[in-house]
Amino acid sequence: LLFLYLFQARRWLSLLFQSDDRMLELLWFVGYCVDFPAQLADRIDGHWEWNRHVKYRAIKSGYLSVHRDVYQQRVIRSLRLTPAGLEYIGQRDPKAQVHIMARQDLNVGNRNATDRIMRRHAQATALLMAYHAGAKFLPQEKPSLLAKPQVSSVPYDPAQFYYYFSHDFRQALREKSDLVDAKASRLLGVLIHQHYGYLLYYTGHTRMYWLAGTEENVSAMVEQVLNIRGMPVTTFNEVIIGSRMPVAQKLMRQGKHVHSRYFTLSPHCNSIFFVTNDRRGDALFSIIVDQQKQLEINRVALSDFIPPRESRFYDAMTPDGKRPVILGYTCDLLTFSDLSAFMPGFEEPTIVLCYDYQLNTIQSLVKTPTEVRIMKGGDTS
Repeated sequence: LLFLYLFQARRWLSLLFQSDDRMLELLWFVGYCVDFPAQLADRIDGHWEWNRHVKYRAIKSGYLSVHRDVYQQRVIRSLRLTPAGLEYIGQRDPKAQVHIMARQDLNVGNRNATDRIMRRHAQATALLMAYHAGAKFLPQEKPSLLAKPQVSSVPYDPAQFYYYFSHDFRQALREKSDLVDAKASRLLGVLIHQHYGYLLYYTGHTRMYWLAGTEENVSAMVEQVLNIRGMPVTTFNEVIIGSRMPVAQKLMRQGKHVHSRYFTLSPHCNSIFFVTNDRRGDALFSIIVDQQKQLEINRVALSDFIPPRESRFYDAMTPDGKRPVILGYTCDLLTFSDLSAFMPGFEEPTIVLCYDYQLNTIQSLVKTPTEVRIMKGGDTS
């Protein structure tokens, strides 16, 4: 089930591109993001081996160049669009070329500064996850946050998925006052669906530097801007993208220390989800933001258990009624931080259900003797 939703993203290509040109698709993403992580090209769409073949062909043909840098003893490889690549796009899709040139104009300054490259890589990762979730992110496909939109926009439809870059909110703030800005925030973008808002952050291989007051103020600003534009979001969730599952342990170790300079768990959001920066993370994020997909997965995962009693602090019970069952596959760090191993009214410890690749990490996050199991349909190998 986890990978089934990845293939559904294919239908969104027809909304974005004029043809099924895989080369055009790759060049478009690289140009739109300005700096694009080389390893991320394998995940744009379709099979990773074919995507890799297209990437190398684009480099050999001179459509893409590779910029290399080193950050904290890690080699960074960034794909960049060349004039030949921009010409290729212009010949096949002139409208796409306009979007790319507009994005290039936003990224003036020292393009080779390592911190800026890392920031653009994080933004590209968040954008690709939103793309796989079916979100609309082009200016003409989503409602504008500006009082005087520069391009035509569409009316707000709560049933749709919309993705807004942090830059979109900064533009909305500057429209009211040039003295207000949110550049200090680590926020990459916000995905909107129904009355839910998902704030995306990228932590990479380790813990994330974090100014709790700044991030909470930016979250309040996002809510205010959306309400003014007629998009009432009542529930905000954080989504943190990490390189591997063990990174979640580093985030949890900080506990709730208010004065920590690293990321801390904060109750100002309803949930704090953790997803990995890979295809499994793409699929999980598309499930987290879609309540209908969650219902389908929950039905399969809980098919061997019985419904809960009046209390909703757990999702189901074992057939003998002695153990509560919690669905933990969304990897909500706030839930794990407050999860009790022994819930009131039960004789035996709690069971947490998850995907196979999450098993060891979630087991280290919950209190002993909580048991973590692979849920039905949770085998991704």
